[in-house]
Amino acid sequence: MRRHFDTLVVTQIHPPRSTAWIDRTYAMGVDALSYNLEIYDPTVLGRHCIGRARYIGRDRYLDALGYAAGVFPSGTVWSDLVIGLEPAQSTLAGIEALAAKGVVPVASIVRGEAPLPEPAEIIPVLAELYRSVKRHGINMGWVRDLALGITPLEARHFAGDDARLAVTVQHLTRFRLGALAARGLARFRRRLRVRNVSESFDSAQL
Repeated sequence: MRRHFDTLVVTQIHPPRSTAWIDRTYAMGVDALSYNLEIYDPTVLGRHCIGRARYIGRDRYLDALGYAAGVFPSGTVWSDLVIGLEPAQSTLAGIEALAAKGVVPVASIVRGEAPLPEPAEIIPVLAELYRSVKRHGINMGWVRDLALGITPLEARHFAGDDARLAVTVQHLTRFRLGALAARGLARFRRRLRVRNVSESFDSAQL
């Protein structure tokens, strides 16, 4: 893709067994990365996401996300948490755990046959989604416009905070000059970050 398109590359996958592959993922030209944990409570995770719990495990998701957040630029590593599959307090704990690692938590609403949570349950979670990311100083301008998720920037409407600065950051990448600057900055940062990862410069076309 890097050979043919001047664009930002996003990938959404499960975390690798080897942490070295996170470095290689960044070195190969990926700009933003998502490992979706979806449920923070380990018991509920084992009930609803058997494969995630059995073959990967919650701890591996959290460790890989935290490591990736230290490799990729601020605000470009995220994980979904599904509202309505676990108690709200557990989702809130998951939001804080992710944000403390520099990971952007994204809220998605439960789909399928499960009953939708009440607005009174959703609103405090969305408010904390914005506040937690803001509190930890994570860039909110990268992860946005997701089809099935509510980002911290979008959740600001429930927080009652003055989010004009966050909106300004968001608008930076909406316009052509801002998008060009963002892509150029991403390429420059990768040059500084990548050193000894094989195939990095060739595959990323740097």
